[in-house]
Amino acid sequence: MAAKTTQKRAGQRARRRTPKEPPVTEVLYNRVTGQSQEVLVLPAAPTPSRLTLTLRADQRSRLDRAARKIARTTGRKVSLAAIIRGALDAIMGADLDLSGCRNEADVKAAVSARLARRR
Repeated sequence: MAAKTTQKRAGQRARRRTPKEPPVTEVLYNRVTGQSQEVLVLPAAPTPSRLTLTLRADQRSRLDRAARKIARTTGRKVSLAAIIRGALDAIMGADLDLSGCRNEADVKAAVSARLARRR
């Protein structure tokens, strides 16, 4: 019997082990049988959707620099899409009212003002 090797093949990443959360359960009552039953509740995964985005050259180069800096400091590559999604999530979580914004400049001013208040 061949011995197991612990070496990774080229291109394989080591799996990160994250602490497992306890499963979420819910008790359902069956009216027909009169018995309660505990069932596992699975979290709903967000459905991804595609978006094509046009960036100016300076925006693209800034994203590229950010991705390279992350890769240098952490040793892991981060996609440009992941950086954009993270920034968008942060903006959405900042409780910004963008309802009065009519264009890109208005959105930039509102986000900049909100970031300035956090400092």
